[in-house]
Amino acid sequence: IRSLGLSFAALAVSSISSVTGRIARADKERDLLAYLQAATDRNLELNDVHNGECTTELAAYHGLEQALVYLLDHGCPLKKPGISSKNAVFSAVKN
Repeated sequence: IRSLGLSFAALAVSSISSVTGRIARADKERDLLAYLQAATDRNLELNDVHNGECTTELAAYHGLEQALVYLLDHGCPLKKPGISSKNAVFSAVKN
């Protein structure tokens, strides 16, 4: 996985945002932060891509503020070069 530059963080953000039921939003985001921390501990790429959008874009779009702060604190840019023409701020405003 490391050689491919994947951590599946973008997929995790996308998936956690679509979870419904009795799970509180704070609990979902806490679980996502634990996943991001595990990826960081293993030196995996945090700002990978899922369906043409990077992790920071997805976190901003879905309103996952704590996840976005974590990603930015760990050096993930608002816009991943070569992936999309928009950045995370645009994604947040769009939603």
